[in-house]
Amino acid sequence: MNYTDRDLNWLSFNERILQEAENEDSPLMERLKFIAIYSSNLEEFYRVRVASHRFAQRYHDDIKNKYGYRPSFLLQQITQVVSSQQERMGKVFYSKILPGLAKEGIHLLTDHFSEEDENQMGTFYDNQLEGNFTIRDITEEVKLQLKNLTVYLYAVTKERQFIIELDYKTFGRFIDVSTSDKEKRVVQLDDIFRSNTSKFLGEKSEIFAVKISRDAELYMDEEQEEDIVVKIEKSIVNRDTGLPSRLLFDENIPFKYIDTLRKKIEVDMSGLIPGGRYHNFYDFFGFPASEKHLLYPEIPKIQCHRLDNSSDWFEEINKEAIFLSFPYQSYDYVTRFLKIASEDKDVEEINITLYRVAKTSAVCQALEAAAKSGKKVFVLDEAQARFDEASNIYWGERLRKAGATVRYGINDLKVHAKICTIKRRESEGIKTYAYMGTGNFNEKTAEIYGDHALLTTQTNYTKDLDEVFAFLKDNSYQPKFETLLVAPFNLRSSIEHLIDNEISLVKKEKG
Repeated sequence: MNYTDRDLNWLSFNERILQEAENEDSPLMERLKFIAIYSSNLEEFYRVRVASHRFAQRYHDDIKNKYGYRPSFLLQQITQVVSSQQERMGKVFYSKILPGLAKEGIHLLTDHFSEEDENQMGTFYDNQLEGNFTIRDITEEVKLQLKNLTVYLYAVTKERQFIIELDYKTFGRFIDVSTSDKEKRVVQLDDIFRSNTSKFLGEKSEIFAVKISRDAELYMDEEQEEDIVVKIEKSIVNRDTGLPSRLLFDENIPFKYIDTLRKKIEVDMSGLIPGGRYHNFYDFFGFPASEKHLLYPEIPKIQCHRLDNSSDWFEEINKEAIFLSFPYQSYDYVTRFLKIASEDKDVEEINITLYRVAKTSAVCQALEAAAKSGKKVFVLDEAQARFDEASNIYWGERLRKAGATVRYGINDLKVHAKICTIKRRESEGIKTYAYMGTGNFNEKTAEIYGDHALLTTQTNYTKDLDEVFAFLKDNSYQPKFETLLVAPFNLRSSIEHLIDNEISLVKKEKG
């Protein structure tokens, strides 16, 4: 059987997002968002998947994986696919989206600046940038330590080269230079530097954007007898200095300059990725244009009438299970139910798994209130949720201080389950209310991603969830499941059984 590597398959998935940017039936600002999503996904892909191949190539002798592919081969294939996709992205951005926005009176200027534009850019430089940026003469340094994900400008004069660090966080990436209300004119911080090079270099120069992406893996020493939180916190710091996974550069830069830079920051040739004049297209999430006709029309939320018309949500869920779909229904139903549970005097215990939560998480605030009120609260807080490690640790420690029992993941497993059980004392004894969902307990991302959730008291579900939480609390416990399929216990074997059953049915029909 032919096998296509998982990472090459993933690039096909990201291509689908690029196709949405190319879709002329979508509103212009939504197409721009799809470019931002494509770029953001690709950035994480390089920091995680490509970085793992580079690590294997460098430190594991480039040996073949179990499917027969060497890391060097996969890196070569990935570069070819990404280069083709990047070319398509540049084409739709410059030839379709920007001209379309210009027709709407929104001009993102990338060249052909008017005299008034140049004056505005000069004023911004004089008032904001002069003396407030870092510039280094790279000809005098043996090595350079470029910051992860930071865009730099490589300036080339007649005899010297310089590296200029761009600070989008402080100054913003998109600068409004409009002089009237009739149209919006926006330039990028890169071009303000390009327009004013003579002020800080004393002469004209060629300017090219470059950016380094570094390995985001957390390499934790399993031999060290340290708390998992301490290990993760130490490892997060190393992300800024990790092995380079790619050097993205303006394809117009002469090769001798990019080769010089490559050697100084120790990137091998396969890590050179040609790009356009600008980098970090995921910054277009924050592009300053919000005209409604350029966006998808707002879709009103569908109400859950059973909950909206009920004065007792526990009673309503106990009558019959409630199915919710996001973002078509409000995630407030989930956060409100947790808040009700945290305040209900008859609720004695809450168990929950957390993977990625919002920064100002209403979910965690409800859990915190429950713990402070004396309820038993158990939280499986997956500390190794990539790029959310610091946030998860913050909430984990905050919940622990409130009195909750917090566990940061399980060795050799990553907990992706989105489940919660609420134990409530009622007339017939302890009743378990369960939540099972496909999406994170995150009210922010619930507005973006399509997910489903079930609120139920059906014992065939609640008993199995009790088994899950018993294992999460004590890994020596051997859970038994009657209804739910739970990895790594019975999911694979159950699916294989179902497949075999279908095969046997087909054979019987043919027989």
